[in-house]
Amino acid sequence: MEEKDIQFLLDRLPKNILLTRWGNYIKVKEKDETDFNFDLENINFCIRYIKFFYKKTKNINYNRTSYGYKHDMEDVRKLMYPNKNSYISNGEFIIACMWIGYKFKFKNDCINANFNIKLDNDFYNKYCKIYEEKNKDIIPI
Repeated sequence: MEEKDIQFLLDRLPKNILLTRWGNYIKVKEKDETDFNFDLENINFCIRYIKFFYKKTKNINYNRTSYGYKHDMEDVRKLMYPNKNSYISNGEFIIACMWIGYKFKFKNDCINANFNIKLDNDFYNKYCKIYEEKNKDIIPI
């Protein structure tokens, strides 16, 4: 994904949605221009690991929102890059899901999105494999 692709996605959102870094803008605070500074590296990180850890479902999953899923991405980043800032914004996670092609809904003017997404049943094993690969020099065999 490139910078121009972010604007491409934002331009195709329904008129009642104003996506910021924090999620759907719902007038809880005054907007400022930094609300629209999406980090392309974060979005591309999310794209890569959403494809690895999640599966598409037929219907929108209302049991968990983008805010919860973005924390999964932060945990993976902490594991892979312990010395790097692991913060990923809600809006960056939402854009990544949109780019991959997940369906989404914003429920009741909420800043968080719901998607047709679920964790892969093999999530734990995949997460452990990343951990083992990252720490293979320090794990006694």
